[in-house]
Formats: sequence, structure tokens, C-alpha cells
Amino acid sequence: MYYAAKLLEVEAAERQGKSLWKEFFGVRRNRRAAQSSFFVMFMQQVSPLHVSHNATSMLTDPSSVA
Repeated sequence: MYYAAKLLEVEAAERQGKSLWKEFFGVRRNRRAAQSSFFVMFMQQVSPLHVSHNATSMLTDPSSVA
């Protein structure tokens, strides 16, 4: 527990003076991960298929998807 508390203190000290939004969208890896996750969440809401649930069956036997 002590170690976790110290890690949180160090993280808070490193974050002083930085904007989380700027870091979130300024770092290319974070931006691409966010875009990918937003796209997947949107497609799960729009699509009648649950892609993550049916991905293995779609890849192994494409004729099983209606």
C-alpha cells in the first residue's frame, strides 16, 4: 500500500503544470488509441453484430455469419 501511495505522489508531482488534454491529444500514441476505441465503440452501437463476441466465429467460418 505504501508503494502505491508513493507512486501516486510521484505521478502527481510529474503532472504539475501539464494539461491532461494536451497530453492526451498531443501524444500520437494516445490520440490513435483514443480514435480507435471511439471507432470501435461507435460501431458496436451502430452495428447489429457484436464484433468482439463473434470475431472468432467470423474468422474461422465466414458462412456462419447471417
